[in-house]
Amino acid sequence: MESSDPESDIRGYHVTIVRRSRARPLSDRRILLAVQHVLRHHRIRGCDLEVAILGRIGITRLNEQWLGHDGPTDAIAFDLGARPARETGLVVGQVNVCWPIAEAQAARRGIAPAAELLLYIVHGTLHLLGYDDHEPAAARRMHRQEDRLLEQLGCGPVYGQRSD
Repeated sequence: MESSDPESDIRGYHVTIVRRSRARPLSDRRILLAVQHVLRHHRIRGCDLEVAILGRIGITRLNEQWLGHDGPTDAIAFDLGARPARETGLVVGQVNVCWPIAEAQAARRGIAPAAELLLYIVHGTLHLLGYDDHEPAAARRMHRQEDRLLEQLGCGPVYGQRSD
């Protein structure tokens, strides 16, 4: 279940989309446009990026193996570049997002599951650009950026709607 849209190589951006969840809430094109929007907004000139849509088991395995955390999570990003993207203008990495968590969270908050999943993709991409959400001030900055980008993508302020 892997795809690489021919348009994913436009302007030095190579994005591979891997689906390990049967659900298809977003088209490959929508995912690609969201990633490209985030990268262009940050003046990133190229990328080699994989976006993986995972189920609960897949994201739990990554979370436990690589981060040492129990259970599933919404998004995990791996920066595979030799140097930070902000220095090089290039992103090399992987963004892993969990469809079942997006679906459940969206239902709980009364928003479209596709918008929640786009939030996770934008969130993971921002991590690859050096954004951090571990400290409260940094988290507020990152979440404001997420909402700004999602509004520009036509989703509205998805994170700002969160009730948790």
